[in-house]
Amino acid sequence: MKSDLPVGQHLQDKYGALVGPFLSASNTSFLRDRDGNTKTVSEWLVNGTGPIACSRSEATFSVASSMAKPGFTDMHSYFLAYSVDTRFRADFTRAFNFKPEILDHFVKVQGRDAFMQMVTLNQVVGTGTLRLRNKDPFSQPLIDPKYLHNSRDMKILVEGNTKAYCDIHRNH
Repeated sequence: MKSDLPVGQHLQDKYGALVGPFLSASNTSFLRDRDGNTKTVSEWLVNGTGPIACSRSEATFSVASSMAKPGFTDMHSYFLAYSVDTRFRADFTRAFNFKPEILDHFVKVQGRDAFMQMVTLNQVVGTGTLRLRNKDPFSQPLIDPKYLHNSRDMKILVEGNTKAYCDIHRNH
């Protein structure tokens, strides 16, 4: 028996926005072109120290927006000690599904120590769709996540990034 069931109508995905890069003092972040060498690997293996001893995610925390239910957080923030190196575009395109042209402004600070902040939504309200392209099981599905189509999701994400930007500049 074949059925055409109404599935794939409420696709939800966790997403966010990347803020930065914010330039920092020399040798304060991991810069692969500078720090990815046998000397730093040896330092880490022998002493557990050096530029590759960090996880690149230096801090992470949850925050409540002005729209959060009392006692709940609806945003998550990550501070990333991630400088822009020669592989930045390729890495972020693949890891986070960024369009390469979106990352063009990051390349302007390539080779300089920096950090970034990523703010994500904990519980997305908006929904997208997932549909079959055709009856061929090997065809790629049609996915429309409808990111930022829900005005509440968009307002929370903008508020989170605005707070992050203001906090960073107030403390530096």
